[in-house]
Amino acid sequence: MKYHEMKKKRDTIARQMRELNDKAKEEKRAFTDDETTQWRGMTSELEGLDSQIEREDQLRAQDERFVREDDNTNNGEESPTEQRQAEAFTSYLRHGFAE
Repeated sequence: MKYHEMKKKRDTIARQMRELNDKAKEEKRAFTDDETTQWRGMTSELEGLDSQIEREDQLRAQDERFVREDDNTNNGEESPTEQRQAEAFTSYLRHGFAE
């Protein structure tokens, strides 16, 4: 399941839980056995989604940190080795192998 799908499903379950709770509250009663079973199932599914979303958030943060560090390391510049290789290749193309 994709990240945005997990978030959307999580929000839907949370909304359903709120509606179930509000209904019982409005009727000034406790949950029925069926509602309790439904609540527990939604809670379990919600916790599973929260766990998946948290892992995905952690991975995204790590990816972002890696990209930032890589950008800071290179700053868009070639390393000295890459620069020498590029110069040698350019020289070969312009003058051949003789130089």
